[in-house]
Amino acid sequence: MTSPQKLYNADYFSAYGDDPKRAEMYRQEIARIETLIPDFDKRHRILDYGCGIGDFLQMFPDTWTKHGIEVSDHAREIAASKGITVHPYKYRYDYYDVVVFRGTIQHLDNPLTVISECVERLRPGGYMIFLATPNTDSIVYRLFGDLPALDPAYNYVTFGERELCNILRHVGMVITDIELPYHGTPYADTWDWFKFIGKLLGFKYNFAWPGNMMEVYAMKRKPIADLCFRDDDGLPVKIGEVKSIMTVTDKPPWEMAEHPEAGEHPMVHDFATNDPEQPIVRVVDDELNGD
Repeated sequence: MTSPQKLYNADYFSAYGDDPKRAEMYRQEIARIETLIPDFDKRHRILDYGCGIGDFLQMFPDTWTKHGIEVSDHAREIAASKGITVHPYKYRYDYYDVVVFRGTIQHLDNPLTVISECVERLRPGGYMIFLATPNTDSIVYRLFGDLPALDPAYNYVTFGERELCNILRHVGMVITDIELPYHGTPYADTWDWFKFIGKLLGFKYNFAWPGNMMEVYAMKRKPIADLCFRDDDGLPVKIGEVKSIMTVTDKPPWEMAEHPEAGEHPMVHDFATNDPEQPIVRVVDDELNGD
Protein backbone atom coordinates (compact mmCIF):
# COMPACT_ATOMS: atom_id res chain seq x y z
CA MET A 1 0.00 0.00 0.00
CA THR A 2 1.44 3.35 -1.07
CA SER A 3 1.88 5.80 1.80
CA PRO A 4 -0.25 8.98 1.79
CA GLN A 5 2.88 11.12 1.70
CA LYS A 6 3.92 9.55 -1.60
CA LEU A 7 0.44 9.74 -3.08
CA TYR A 8 -0.37 13.30 -2.04
CA ASN A 9 2.95 14.96 -2.74
CA ALA A 10 3.92 18.26 -4.33
CA ASP A 11 3.18 16.94 -7.83
CA TYR A 12 -0.38 16.00 -6.82
CA PHE A 13 -1.10 19.50 -5.50
CA SER A 14 0.60 21.29 -8.39
CA ALA A 15 -2.73 21.23 -10.24
CA TYR A 16 -4.18 23.41 -7.48
CA GLY A 17 -2.16 26.40 -8.61
CA ASP A 18 -3.51 29.30 -10.62
CA ASP A 19 -6.77 27.73 -11.76
CA PRO A 20 -9.50 30.33 -12.43
CA LYS A 21 -12.18 27.67 -12.94
CA ARG A 22 -11.48 26.10 -9.57
CA ALA A 23 -11.48 29.53 -7.90
CA GLU A 24 -14.84 30.40 -9.48
CA MET A 25 -16.27 27.07 -8.34
CA TYR A 26 -15.10 27.86 -4.81
CA ARG A 27 -16.95 31.20 -4.97
CA GLN A 28 -20.17 29.56 -6.16
CA GLU A 29 -20.02 26.92 -3.43
CA ILE A 30 -19.35 29.45 -0.70
CA ALA A 31 -22.26 31.56 -1.95
CA ARG A 32 -24.54 28.56 -1.44
CA ILE A 33 -23.16 27.99 2.05
CA GLU A 34 -23.75 31.66 2.84
CA THR A 35 -27.50 31.15 2.35
CA LEU A 36 -27.49 28.56 5.17
CA ILE A 37 -25.55 30.45 7.83
CA PRO A 38 -27.19 33.45 9.56
CA ASP A 39 -24.84 36.43 9.94
CA PHE A 40 -22.37 34.77 7.60
CA ASP A 41 -19.76 37.51 8.03
CA LYS A 42 -19.70 37.15 11.80
CA ARG A 43 -17.82 34.60 13.92
CA HIS A 44 -18.30 30.95 12.94
CA ARG A 45 -16.23 27.78 13.06
CA ILE A 46 -15.54 25.54 10.08
CA LEU A 47 -13.66 22.27 9.65
CA ASP A 48 -12.56 21.25 6.16
CA TYR A 49 -11.78 17.53 6.13
CA GLY A 50 -9.14 17.11 3.46
CA CYS A 51 -8.37 20.81 3.21
CA GLY A 52 -5.43 20.39 0.82
CA ILE A 53 -3.38 23.55 0.55
CA GLY A 54 -6.16 25.65 2.10
CA ASP A 55 -7.37 27.67 -0.89
CA PHE A 56 -11.05 26.91 -0.22
CA LEU A 57 -10.92 27.82 3.48
CA GLN A 58 -8.92 30.94 2.71
CA MET A 59 -11.92 32.36 0.83
CA PHE A 60 -14.14 32.37 3.93
CA PRO A 61 -14.37 35.64 5.91
CA ASP A 62 -11.50 36.40 8.28
CA THR A 63 -14.01 36.35 11.15
CA TRP A 64 -14.34 32.57 10.78
CA THR A 65 -12.23 30.11 12.78
CA LYS A 66 -10.77 27.89 10.07
CA HIS A 67 -9.57 24.38 10.85
CA GLY A 68 -8.40 21.74 8.43
CA ILE A 69 -7.64 18.04 8.46
CA GLU A 70 -5.01 17.00 5.92
CA VAL A 71 -2.88 13.87 5.60
CA SER A 72 -0.22 15.42 3.34
CA ASP A 73 2.71 17.07 5.08
CA HIS A 74 3.34 19.17 1.96
CA ALA A 75 -0.25 20.48 1.84
CA ARG A 76 -0.44 21.07 5.60
CA GLU A 77 2.59 23.32 5.49
CA ILE A 78 1.11 25.47 2.72
CA ALA A 79 -2.31 25.64 4.38
CA ALA A 80 -0.77 26.71 7.68
CA SER A 81 1.06 29.53 5.90
CA LYS A 82 -2.38 30.85 4.86
CA GLY A 83 -3.54 31.20 8.45
CA ILE A 84 -5.41 27.90 8.67
CA THR A 85 -5.08 25.76 11.79
CA VAL A 86 -4.18 22.36 10.40
CA HIS A 87 -3.98 19.25 12.54
CA PRO A 88 -3.86 15.66 11.32
CA TYR A 89 -6.66 14.12 13.41
CA LYS A 90 -7.67 16.36 16.32
CA TYR A 91 -11.24 17.40 17.03
CA ARG A 92 -13.52 19.15 19.49
CA TYR A 93 -17.00 17.89 20.33
CA ASP A 94 -20.11 19.97 19.46
CA TYR A 95 -17.80 22.72 18.26
CA TYR A 96 -18.12 23.43 14.53
CA ASP A 97 -20.88 25.30 12.72
CA VAL A 98 -19.86 23.74 9.41
CA VAL A 99 -17.95 20.60 8.48
CA VAL A 100 -17.02 20.34 4.80
CA PHE A 101 -15.88 17.40 2.71
CA ARG A 102 -14.86 18.89 -0.61
CA GLY A 103 -13.88 16.20 -3.11
CA THR A 104 -12.64 14.16 -0.16
CA ILE A 105 -14.92 11.30 0.77
CA GLN A 106 -13.78 8.98 -2.05
CA HIS A 107 -10.17 9.33 -0.85
CA LEU A 108 -10.91 7.85 2.60
CA ASP A 109 -10.43 4.18 3.45
CA ASN A 110 -12.84 4.52 6.42
CA PRO A 111 -15.49 7.05 5.28
CA LEU A 112 -18.29 5.86 7.59
CA THR A 113 -16.08 6.17 10.66
CA VAL A 114 -14.90 9.63 9.62
CA ILE A 115 -18.45 10.85 8.94
CA SER A 116 -19.64 9.58 12.35
CA GLU A 117 -16.71 11.25 14.12
CA CYS A 118 -17.34 14.54 12.35
CA VAL A 119 -21.03 14.47 13.31
CA GLU A 120 -19.90 14.33 16.95
CA ARG A 121 -17.73 17.41 16.41
CA LEU A 122 -20.56 19.33 14.75
CA ARG A 123 -22.79 21.41 17.02
CA PRO A 124 -26.54 20.69 17.03
CA GLY A 125 -28.05 22.74 14.21
CA GLY A 126 -24.71 22.84 12.37
CA TYR A 127 -24.21 21.70 8.78
CA MET A 128 -22.23 18.89 7.21
CA ILE A 129 -21.64 19.68 3.55
CA PHE A 130 -20.28 17.51 0.75
CA LEU A 131 -19.02 19.48 -2.25
CA ALA A 132 -17.40 18.46 -5.55
CA THR A 133 -18.24 14.84 -4.75
CA PRO A 134 -18.39 12.26 -7.58
CA ASN A 135 -21.92 10.89 -7.95
CA THR A 136 -22.28 7.24 -8.96
CA ASP A 137 -26.01 7.80 -9.51
CA SER A 138 -25.15 9.95 -12.53
CA ILE A 139 -26.03 8.75 -16.02
CA VAL A 140 -22.37 8.97 -17.07
CA TYR A 141 -21.27 6.59 -14.30
CA ARG A 142 -24.16 4.21 -14.94
CA LEU A 143 -23.35 4.03 -18.64
CA PHE A 144 -19.55 3.98 -18.52
CA GLY A 145 -18.60 3.07 -14.94
CA ASP A 146 -16.30 6.06 -14.61
CA LEU A 147 -16.25 9.78 -13.88
CA PRO A 148 -13.58 12.42 -14.63
CA ALA A 149 -13.00 13.08 -10.91
CA LEU A 150 -12.29 9.41 -10.11
CA ASP A 151 -8.83 7.87 -10.06
CA PRO A 152 -8.45 4.28 -8.77
CA ALA A 153 -4.95 5.05 -7.50
CA TYR A 154 -6.39 7.54 -4.99
CA ASN A 155 -9.97 6.34 -4.38
CA TYR A 156 -11.46 3.71 -2.09
CA VAL A 157 -15.26 4.00 -1.99
CA THR A 158 -17.59 6.02 -4.19
CA PHE A 159 -21.18 6.95 -3.40
CA GLY A 160 -24.32 7.97 -5.18
CA GLU A 161 -26.56 10.63 -3.71
CA ARG A 162 -28.99 8.02 -2.37
CA GLU A 163 -26.31 6.04 -0.53
CA LEU A 164 -24.67 9.14 0.93
CA CYS A 165 -27.99 10.59 2.11
CA ASN A 166 -28.95 7.25 3.69
CA ILE A 167 -25.66 7.18 5.62
CA LEU A 168 -26.18 10.73 6.86
CA ARG A 169 -29.71 9.95 8.07
CA HIS A 170 -28.41 6.96 10.01
CA VAL A 171 -25.93 9.13 11.91
CA GLY A 172 -28.52 11.71 12.98
CA MET A 173 -28.44 14.22 10.14
CA VAL A 174 -31.35 15.85 8.29
CA ILE A 175 -30.86 16.28 4.54
CA THR A 176 -31.71 19.88 3.71
CA ASP A 177 -30.62 20.10 0.08
CA ILE A 178 -29.01 18.21 -2.79
CA GLU A 179 -27.43 20.08 -5.69
CA LEU A 180 -26.09 18.67 -8.95
CA PRO A 181 -24.10 21.66 -10.21
CA TYR A 182 -23.38 21.92 -13.91
CA HIS A 183 -25.29 24.69 -15.69
CA GLY A 184 -23.77 28.04 -14.77
CA THR A 185 -20.55 26.49 -13.47
CA PRO A 186 -17.15 27.23 -15.03
CA TYR A 187 -16.89 23.59 -16.13
CA ALA A 188 -20.01 23.51 -18.32
CA ASP A 189 -19.17 23.51 -22.04
CA THR A 190 -21.20 23.01 -25.23
CA TRP A 191 -18.60 20.47 -26.36
CA ASP A 192 -19.63 18.21 -23.48
CA TRP A 193 -22.65 17.10 -25.52
CA PHE A 194 -20.45 16.06 -28.45
CA LYS A 195 -18.06 14.26 -26.11
CA PHE A 196 -20.97 12.39 -24.56
CA ILE A 197 -22.04 11.14 -27.99
CA GLY A 198 -18.43 10.32 -28.82
CA LYS A 199 -18.10 8.25 -25.67
CA LEU A 200 -21.23 6.33 -26.59
CA LEU A 201 -19.46 5.52 -29.87
CA GLY A 202 -16.40 4.25 -28.05
CA PHE A 203 -14.11 7.28 -27.89
CA LYS A 204 -12.25 7.88 -24.60
CA TYR A 205 -13.39 11.32 -23.52
CA ASN A 206 -13.57 12.93 -20.08
CA PHE A 207 -16.14 15.68 -19.74
CA ALA A 208 -18.37 17.49 -17.28
CA TRP A 209 -22.04 16.49 -17.29
CA PRO A 210 -25.17 17.24 -15.25
CA GLY A 211 -25.16 14.94 -12.24
CA ASN A 212 -21.50 13.92 -12.43
CA MET A 213 -20.78 15.85 -9.25
CA MET A 214 -23.07 16.32 -6.28
CA GLU A 215 -23.44 18.59 -3.31
CA VAL A 216 -25.25 17.29 -0.23
CA TYR A 217 -26.23 19.59 2.65
CA ALA A 218 -27.27 18.06 5.98
CA MET A 219 -28.10 19.57 9.37
CA LYS A 220 -27.35 17.91 12.71
CA ARG A 221 -30.55 17.25 14.60
CA LYS A 222 -31.41 19.39 17.59
CA PRO A 223 -33.41 17.27 20.09
CA ILE A 224 -36.91 18.66 20.47
CA ALA A 225 -36.59 18.24 24.25
CA ASP A 226 -33.85 20.86 24.29
CA LEU A 227 -36.05 23.55 22.74
CA CYS A 228 -37.55 26.30 24.87
CA PHE A 229 -40.19 28.96 24.28
CA ARG A 230 -41.19 31.86 26.50
CA ASP A 231 -44.76 32.85 27.25
CA ASP A 232 -46.23 36.37 27.26
CA ASP A 233 -44.74 37.00 30.73
CA GLY A 234 -41.28 35.95 29.61
CA LEU A 235 -41.37 32.69 31.55
CA PRO A 236 -39.96 29.53 29.93
CA VAL A 237 -42.45 26.89 28.87
CA LYS A 238 -41.87 23.42 27.51
CA ILE A 239 -42.55 22.73 23.87
CA GLY A 240 -45.54 20.53 24.77
CA GLU A 241 -47.15 23.33 26.81
CA VAL A 242 -47.10 26.01 24.12
CA LYS A 243 -50.73 26.85 23.27
CA SER A 244 -50.54 30.00 21.15
CA ILE A 245 -48.55 28.65 18.20
CA MET A 246 -50.22 29.84 15.04
CA THR A 247 -48.90 27.17 12.71
CA VAL A 248 -46.79 24.04 12.92
CA THR A 249 -45.91 22.47 9.61
CA ASP A 250 -43.78 19.50 8.60
CA LYS A 251 -42.77 21.19 5.37
CA PRO A 252 -39.00 21.59 5.16
CA PRO A 253 -37.78 25.20 5.32
CA TRP A 254 -36.55 25.28 1.72
CA GLU A 255 -40.14 24.61 0.56
CA MET A 256 -41.83 26.89 3.08
CA ALA A 257 -42.57 30.41 1.88
CA GLU A 258 -43.69 33.16 4.26
CA HIS A 259 -46.75 31.72 5.89
CA PRO A 260 -49.99 33.52 4.91
CA GLU A 261 -51.33 33.35 8.47
CA ALA A 262 -48.28 34.92 10.05
CA GLY A 263 -48.28 38.58 11.00
CA GLU A 264 -46.24 41.29 9.38
CA HIS A 265 -43.18 40.43 11.48
CA PRO A 266 -43.51 36.77 12.51
CA MET A 267 -41.02 34.84 14.59
CA VAL A 268 -39.96 31.81 12.54
CA HIS A 269 -38.31 28.77 14.11
CA ASP A 270 -36.93 25.75 12.21
CA PHE A 271 -36.36 22.73 14.43
CA ALA A 272 -34.77 19.40 13.54
CA THR A 273 -36.49 16.66 15.52
CA ASN A 274 -35.73 13.03 16.28
CA ASP A 275 -38.93 11.91 14.57
CA PRO A 276 -38.06 10.40 11.14
CA GLU A 277 -41.60 11.08 9.90
CA GLN A 278 -41.36 14.78 10.79
CA PRO A 279 -37.63 15.58 10.67
CA ILE A 280 -38.03 19.36 10.41
CA VAL A 281 -40.72 21.41 12.10
CA ARG A 282 -41.25 25.06 11.27
CA VAL A 283 -43.10 27.15 13.85
CA VAL A 284 -44.43 30.53 12.76
CA ASP A 285 -45.58 32.79 15.58
CA ASP A 286 -45.95 36.51 16.20
CA GLU A 287 -45.38 36.56 19.93
CA LEU A 288 -43.20 33.71 21.18
CA ASN A 289 -39.46 34.01 21.42
CA GLY A 290 -37.35 30.88 20.86
CA ASP A 291 -33.99 30.10 22.45
